Amino acid sequence: MRKLPTSSRRDILLPAVLVGMLALLVLVFFISRGEKKEIPPVSEDTSGFEEKYAIQLTDPTLKDIFDRMKNVFSAKVSSYKRHNTKSEFGSEYFYTKLDIPSAFPLPLVNQKLVELITDANYELIDAKETPSGNSLVLDIGYGGKIFHRIYVRRLSSIPLDTVEVVILIDDFGIGELDVEKQFLALPIDITPTVIPHSEHWEESFSLIRGREFLVHMPMEPEPPAKYEGEFIITADMKPDKVVGMVNSAFALMPAAVGMNNHMGSLATQKKSVMVPLLETIHTSGRFFIDSRTTIYSVAQEVADSLGFPILRLYHYIDYPESTSLATETRLIKLILDMREKGGDKIIIGHTRQETLSALKNVLPLFKKWGVKVVPASKIYRKLCK
Repeated sequence: MRKLPTSSRRDILLPAVLVGMLALLVLVFFISRGEKKEIPPVSEDTSGFEEKYAIQLTDPTLKDIFDRMKNVFSAKVSSYKRHNTKSEFGSEYFYTKLDIPSAFPLPLVNQKLVELITDANYELIDAKETPSGNSLVLDIGYGGKIFHRIYVRRLSSIPLDTVEVVILIDDFGIGELDVEKQFLALPIDITPTVIPHSEHWEESFSLIRGREFLVHMPMEPEPPAKYEGEFIITADMKPDKVVGMVNSAFALMPAAVGMNNHMGSLATQKKSVMVPLLETIHTSGRFFIDSRTTIYSVAQEVADSLGFPILRLYHYIDYPESTSLATETRLIKLILDMREKGGDKIIIGHTRQETLSALKNVLPLFKKWGVKVVPASKIYRKLCK
């Protein structure tokens, strides 16, 4: 077989190599276009983000996300516009630092932040924990393109804001006495409520001497619910009879600082009941807490028309079928929720063993996460100022 001259072989190979190199360059170009573009990497040391780069965010949605993180976690927020000519996003990009107290674990912070980002219809493009385990980096944007990086740091130097909440424990007088004793032994200032003329109200009353408590007034519920006792304010009761019932309950337990309703989903809808009830309570120098057993309660409307404040339930801790674990989970969610909403909220539980166990387990988080349990009268006094 005749061999080609060296020059001829070179003439054939050179174009082939050039074509191969061109094909490789085209392939690399298209592959690189498909890769995710990154904001320049951020180290754990953010000291390089000087004050001269600081900005005030104008995006109202981002501002809302960071404001809510401030409320829930006492976060310190700083936003920057950085310049970097090597960035594939152009010459600038945006970056926000969230410094939070070390009391809050990163997974909890991450869960809340992702929830807020998702609710705002932003795309979470990437999220990663830094090697130290004390920082978290999240990239958010649209259509796979990052426009903002969020850097979360846990720092022991960040002070924790405190919020005040009220925990009412209803149904003293019909719960187990041993469980009632254990509620009163908790190292927090719960506010017990006692049902007048209930099966062992006198024993319960003797247990709570010396501490703040409320009368837990039986009021008529909507059918098919029914209260078994005879001492109850009914929906068709005449005003003078309502006044007599309220005064009788306070005469039974004169040290009570106020009253809340036991049941009452029907009676609290009636202005003919709520006007004399609230007037009598207010005249006695006490206050009313609406347990909100119905969304149709007129208690707040009546109080506004009469010109004095009342307190209202924020959320229930438990329900009749609640397990200890379900109540515990609900309490943790409520703690974060009340921090976000600003405190001064009233939550209600009942004299149940499951609720007691849940409170015992969650108590360390109350102090750790800056939630202080206070008597109901303290929140009421704030309203009266």
